[in-house]
Amino acid sequence: MSKKIIYLLSLLMALSLVFASCKKNAAGTGDLTPPPVDTETGKEDANQSTGLFEDWTKIPTDAAIREYEVFQNTGRDTYRNPVVVSVGNGVVFAFGEIRYETPGAANDVGINGENTVDIVYKSSQNSGYDWDSQLKYVGGQAGSKDKAHGAPNVFLLNDNKTIVVVATSGSGIGRTAQLMTAGRPASKVDYIVGTISGANINWDAKGWQEVQLSGTDTIYKKINEVKAGGPSSSTFNFNQYGTVPGKGLVENNTILLSLVLAYQHDTSDPYELMGRYVLKGTVSGTSSISWSAVGNPIAYSDNENQKLGKWKETQLYGGDSTTPKFYIVPSPWTSSPQFKLGKAKGQSETPQATTITASEGAAGYAAFPTGGWFGKGKYTIKPGGTMDATGGKSYSIFTHVQDTGENLALYVVDNSAGDFKVQGSPWKVSVKDVTGTAAKSSSVDVLPDGTIIAGFEHGRPAEVPEGFDANKLYKVFFTRYSQAYIATKTANQ
Repeated sequence: MSKKIIYLLSLLMALSLVFASCKKNAAGTGDLTPPPVDTETGKEDANQSTGLFEDWTKIPTDAAIREYEVFQNTGRDTYRNPVVVSVGNGVVFAFGEIRYETPGAANDVGINGENTVDIVYKSSQNSGYDWDSQLKYVGGQAGSKDKAHGAPNVFLLNDNKTIVVVATSGSGIGRTAQLMTAGRPASKVDYIVGTISGANINWDAKGWQEVQLSGTDTIYKKINEVKAGGPSSSTFNFNQYGTVPGKGLVENNTILLSLVLAYQHDTSDPYELMGRYVLKGTVSGTSSISWSAVGNPIAYSDNENQKLGKWKETQLYGGDSTTPKFYIVPSPWTSSPQFKLGKAKGQSETPQATTITASEGAAGYAAFPTGGWFGKGKYTIKPGGTMDATGGKSYSIFTHVQDTGENLALYVVDNSAGDFKVQGSPWKVSVKDVTGTAAKSSSVDVLPDGTIIAGFEHGRPAEVPEGFDANKLYKVFFTRYSQAYIATKTANQ
């Protein structure tokens, strides 16, 4: 055999190996795995340092400003529960959780005492145009299930320099085959304080610290005194608690934290009874927070003679410690699901249904600065990329799934009366090059120039690992939109 033929055969074999290494089983189709979503518009017209727009006429209005697959699922590790936070001056953080070797537990909860989960983040200095190439870990990598943290609730204090992450640990609100009374670790919620320096966060050397009430009472003691509900012949008390991922509420540098209370039983005989317990955290110095209760724990199913309650996770979106405001997602598993978002106000009110179609999962909410919604109308941007929020309407953006695990929607709402009155119509969110309707948790915030950023669990990866439920695998995106673009999509002016 000639050297030329040997060379050609060797080259052909090498190319075959390269092609084989690139080829993926795209959901069983044998197609090539598509590249991560990475599209942008208007970058050349924005401030080249901050990514903020300083001229309203330069803001893109007929397309998304940014669509980026900020956390890319790899192998059998999955990313969930995105939280986006704007610090100002173009600095943006995107938080999420990485679930090692698992998409979730029963009830689709990452933290259950059996799984290893980390909270991770990436940062951008120019409003989401460019991102870190490497993942960063909140408080370092867990390394084991007993140090796992998930469902990040992220609080940016008023100084725009101090950031607090509160997260679920222990058994959280996860359901497993083992009862809580059969040796599972207790539910726990921890916090960690960080100091923002540019686009970096320096986490306090104390690391994760447990959220504990001041005085002799413990969180578990207080919630375990409350009847969660259930059939009258076997009424149960709450025995688990955890957080809901999202941007947290800060009142004059005081953290307001809404804990989710749960009674879940086990996977062979599932219950799903939930409620809330609100705490107030006062930050002392640079690392310590003292916690106290705001009112008493509230049960949502106390008077219902059923194992699966009508309501699930609660999120704080406004008000203060005297009159907190909540929205509550409905359960699709109850015997008579209503698929309507709930609302509540004050320390003891139970959920009342709104008109917004909804299912389970963490929702996103962000209020514009007072008078800061202009829709398609022109507004003034001050030097440095800060909008002049006068003359517009005081509306908010709300994002959530309309159905169980699918159909993510974005709403413009007038929430001045606390009733989530939809303006125009919902926009069923689409991301370029992403097919399908799979979706779950979301988060949203407003940049200084009046544009809107979001974190979405949306779409599915092309490759579904063996043994994984494709319906629980999502891609995690960072997106950015102009007001005018959202106004067009939601039939607003």
